[in-house]
Amino acid sequence: MQKTPNRTFRRRGALLAFAGLLLGTAAATAGETGKIDVELNSLSQSAKGCEVSFVMRNGFETAIDALTFEIVLFDDDGRIASLLNLKAGDLPVGKTRVKQFRLAKCERVSRILINDVSECSGTDLTPKACLQKLNVTNRTGVKFGL
Repeated sequence: MQKTPNRTFRRRGALLAFAGLLLGTAAATAGETGKIDVELNSLSQSAKGCEVSFVMRNGFETAIDALTFEIVLFDDDGRIASLLNLKAGDLPVGKTRVKQFRLAKCERVSRILINDVSECSGTDLTPKACLQKLNVTNRTGVKFGL
């Protein structure tokens, strides 16, 4: 079967559209430049306690030497169950890192709030600036945000 110009253009157009889709997906996955991406990835009860996993990415042009979040857990009645400081540690430039924390029971946790950034150190970084640059996402059934 001989290729017609129309068929060739359609095939190239489809390939270009697919390549654009892949590039767009890669850019979205990489996160935003100038932001700290924090994803609540999982929350599950184990024999050892409540396992909470976050996926974090430093989109700044400078390394974060130390990062600590003040987190508030709410129960299923909307009451504050606990207030915690979770040390995320360092985050190199462009690095995606998984951080896991063990809490008490999580079956009644209905919401997790990043109340503040209590520590964010690095060149020209402050906790207030880091808080303003947080980009939060969620893959769980528990509400999560700022």
